[in-house]
Amino acid sequence: MSKISRIVFFCRIADPELLELLDFYREDIALAHELADEVVVCTSMKQLRGQSGVLWAWWHAPSMPAVLAWRALGRPSVVTGAVDLSNPTETGPKHVMKRWLTWASARAATLNLAISEYEARDLRSLSGGARIATLFPCVDTAFLQPGEAAAAPTFLTVAQVNPNSIHRKGLDRVVDLFASVRADLPSARLTIAGPTDAAGQAWIDGLQAAGRLGGITFAGKVTRERKRELMQQSWYYLQPSRYEGFGLAVAEAMACGVIPIVTGVGSLPEVVGDAGRVIDWPGSPGSLAPPTALERARARTQAERFSAGQRRTAARVSLREAGLLPAD
Repeated sequence: MSKISRIVFFCRIADPELLELLDFYREDIALAHELADEVVVCTSMKQLRGQSGVLWAWWHAPSMPAVLAWRALGRPSVVTGAVDLSNPTETGPKHVMKRWLTWASARAATLNLAISEYEARDLRSLSGGARIATLFPCVDTAFLQPGEAAAAPTFLTVAQVNPNSIHRKGLDRVVDLFASVRADLPSARLTIAGPTDAAGQAWIDGLQAAGRLGGITFAGKVTRERKRELMQQSWYYLQPSRYEGFGLAVAEAMACGVIPIVTGVGSLPEVVGDAGRVIDWPGSPGSLAPPTALERARARTQAERFSAGQRRTAARVSLREAGLLPAD
């Protein structure tokens, strides 16, 4: 099978450990190793000095200087990651600057890989004639398998508990939605899993003081194994976001046979398909009986659209069409 000689994976981040901790970085580095004979990982512009090969950059705005440098040197580049161009939670001068940086990066790149069809449309609208293809993030469907759901009504949300997630991913809405669920299902339990910062803890403390945490447990940062266990036990996954470029945790939950309940914003309807419930906000999720075997199987089938195998095949097609990967 044909390969690229060298890929320089570039993600401009302060903490290189995130490349291993966050699934979407780890999966892309693994993909790079499958696509190339040699892979170099860089997390700063300084580390890029003297490097050559195909640049595989994450996040359009912060990677713009590297992409422009590669373009000036006549070298090919691929840029991926959420662009959030129509994210209603991002406004003001910083967002205007981010749009400009994204435009410059997209126009200079040899190939842009949008993380959803929704984001691909936004990127095409912004960047005009840039080459854009869609490459969904990878869900580890080999690791994330359906298990035995709990006997009692069990719900789950996975998100960092910080001001951004409270607003963007709708953690405040999750609390409200679950309160309405408990009105019909008093024995229902909700787990919110994810690391909590100081502002997030202050928000939790406020909910506790107001008596609004009935049936809710905050699990904090969990291992991949514990996250899988929580998903396998759950009936429904709650994510009433205000915006999502993809919704990776939603797809991961579906891989475990969990039925998602989401708002119809960003790419969430595209990710969920007919395997979950898309609600308006404010709105009711409807009857929440234990999911049937057929419903759980439908969720699993939808998640398999985002498997590593599907992603590898799609990546090869996009790279070959862009002239970056030799024909087999």
